[in-house]
Amino acid sequence: MRTPIACALQAAASTASRRLLTQLVLLLACHAGAWAQNEPRPGTRLRLETANERFTGTLVRRSADTLFLRATPADHAIPIRDILAARESLGPTPRSALVVKGGLQGGAAGALVGAIFLGLVMEGRTDAGPTLFGASLGAATGALLAFTERRAERWRAIEVTAGSP
Repeated sequence: MRTPIACALQAAASTASRRLLTQLVLLLACHAGAWAQNEPRPGTRLRLETANERFTGTLVRRSADTLFLRATPADHAIPIRDILAARESLGPTPRSALVVKGGLQGGAAGALVGAIFLGLVMEGRTDAGPTLFGASLGAATGALLAFTERRAERWRAIEVTAGSP
């Protein structure tokens, strides 16, 4: 025989699991809609490859069978049937990601140099000062260098299909 507390706990767990399942289904439905919108829209920066050339520019408009790109030095009309590969720009790598990566790499290198210095020059001491100083100096230098680094543009592959614009 089940106690009233056990029944209440089972009902609460059942309600929570139904709520969680509903939220999961809604989340997946939203992402499925986003994945389905893979066609480029006007204003999107594209990199297109054909058998003979590579084009990089901003999509101005599209017709059922042609993409019109604004690029330097000239604009291009590229038939969709000729496109072998298409990529959409995600913009440059975020500066914050570069700074964190540079800081971690510099800090690790500085700690290594500090530890080597501690082992070679200050034999017999167990003081972590040189290691910590090296890590701090390396992290600051790495973050500063990463901040001034040129940010590479990121691209993701997309599919371009002929049809209604």
